Amino acid sequence: MTLVGEQQGYPVGDRLFDTTVPRTGTVSYAFQEAGPSWIVLGLDVSADEFWSEIDDDADLHGLGPTSPLRSVPATVLTETGWPRRSDLDSP
Repeated sequence: MTLVGEQQGYPVGDRLFDTTVPRTGTVSYAFQEAGPSWIVLGLDVSADEFWSEIDDDADLHGLGPTSPLRSVPATVLTETGWPRRSDLDSP
C-alpha cells in the first residue's frame, strides 16, 4: 500500500459514494498547489470529466489542483452504511 496524498472535502464526481463497496476502480488525482501531500481526487472519471468538474466547482478549483492528472488502480473500502449523515451535519 502506498499513501499518495490526502484530500479533505468532496471528491470529483459522485462515484466514490457508490453503495457497492468494497469495489475496485481507478483513482485519478492531481496534486494541489499546497504541495505533494495534498491531492484532489476522483474515482472512475476520465481526464476530461475531472478537469471539467474542477473548472465548474469553485470549491474544487479553489484547492489549486495542478497538471498532470495521475491515475492508479485502487480498492475502495468504507464502513457499512457509508455514506450516511454524520452527527456533525446540520439537520
